[in-house]
Amino acid sequence: MVDLDANGVLDVVSSTEGKERSIFFHWAPELKSITDANQWKTDVLPASEKIEAWMFTLPFDVDQDGDMDLISGSKSTGASISWFENPGGENSRDVEKWTIHRATDAAWIMSLRILEVGSEKFLAYSDRKGDRSGIYLIPFLKKEPWLGKPVLIGASGEEVMFLDLALINDDEKPDIVAALRPDKIRIFHHPENTLSLWENTSELEPLSSDKHGTAKAVRVGNLDDADAPEYIITCEHANGQKHGTMMYQQSSGYSTISGPEGVKFDRIELLDLDGDSDLDVLTCEEREGLGVFWYENPANRK
Repeated sequence: MVDLDANGVLDVVSSTEGKERSIFFHWAPELKSITDANQWKTDVLPASEKIEAWMFTLPFDVDQDGDMDLISGSKSTGASISWFENPGGENSRDVEKWTIHRATDAAWIMSLRILEVGSEKFLAYSDRKGDRSGIYLIPFLKKEPWLGKPVLIGASGEEVMFLDLALINDDEKPDIVAALRPDKIRIFHHPENTLSLWENTSELEPLSSDKHGTAKAVRVGNLDDADAPEYIITCEHANGQKHGTMMYQQSSGYSTISGPEGVKFDRIELLDLDGDSDLDVLTCEEREGLGVFWYENPANRK
């Protein structure tokens, strides 16, 4: 969700693969009509249409002109990380004026995140397949072409799924936490030089193949107001009685959130959806038709 036309209301951007292979803008109406589906308008982004299998899109002002651009990653033949330049002002809704800039080739992009270290910003991303698999950083530049060259910083040759950024240590530098198939959740601790190899790593207990599916996504957050963060993890291949969504706590290990419902879960968002001052878990599932749903955090349940 992002305010593409700077009118103070969040719009929705959706990325599609399969037959669509396009990015869509879903323009929001005024707030008073936000729940009226007939008031929303959808446009395909022509610069994205039918050219790549778009997997993930992240809003960010790449060219630093005050307008919100989009960074997108794709998979399969011709895959890339590209950014779409917002024409700005009154032209933001003129989808024909948005332009695409290819930043780097890719194989199968799973995650895009903005990593900030002091005044420096980097695009952190995971590429899942082929000879490009691993975790990379691209520095944002102060002038054109705005994005530098990708630097491989970890997990070379491994099947990296979704990743998250979190302050795991006390050094005030964000670390990277990644799900690696089939059963690993690995923490890449921030080195002195951000663009060097992130060699200092640690791992959670491996996922049990008897109880869990294969690692898909991980998010880190404080879900119980204790000092240590919790790790929320989703899985694929959670067949039968296996669990597809779970929590890891340093003091007690894994505990289930989902139960056996669902098989193929996906990305995670940690949000206070019920307004009770604790983080809930938003995710989705595509094999048993659970759709988009959330798990209520019982910490502050009344």
